[in-house]
Amino acid sequence: MSVIRGSIWRDVRIASNNKHLWLWINPGMHNADMIEIYSTQFQHIRNIKFGEPILYWFRRGISFAMTDNCVASINRRPQNNGQVVQINIFSLDMKLIKSQDLGTCTDLVQIRTDGMTRFFVTTGQTIIHMVMARGKKDIIDLSYVGNSIAVLNSKRFVVGDSNQDVELVQLLT
Repeated sequence: MSVIRGSIWRDVRIASNNKHLWLWINPGMHNADMIEIYSTQFQHIRNIKFGEPILYWFRRGISFAMTDNCVASINRRPQNNGQVVQINIFSLDMKLIKSQDLGTCTDLVQIRTDGMTRFFVTTGQTIIHMVMARGKKDIIDLSYVGNSIAVLNSKRFVVGDSNQDVELVQLLT
């Protein structure tokens, strides 16, 4: 078994693609947060230290996911007596590709990817946002509220709510 031990970690978020494992160390601690990049065999490759070039909106992220070409984070912000979820997509060297408001949300939002080109965002509502890194955004209607998501493959994913419902979604395209 391989282990990565962190000496200064208070919190860590993890995302991966086919080549790399990204550990977001101490998210929200703006003087101690960074991304450590490892190979899938747990060999350290490099660090991304946050500073001025890294946009504030990525650092405010509450969940992140990555493909082989880009990384995306989502955050919530207050707007008109509610909250709005925003997606921020960056190249793997942290250059902004796209920033877009997706609409209203609850406190339960999450992002996952099919590993290729699409990001899926739950909003705590009966919809999923499907966002392409350089293209369009589609909305997928659900039978139940979507709080959590697991992508099975490029055509299927599972969405869960806060209660006891899990819904299998099959994409037609």
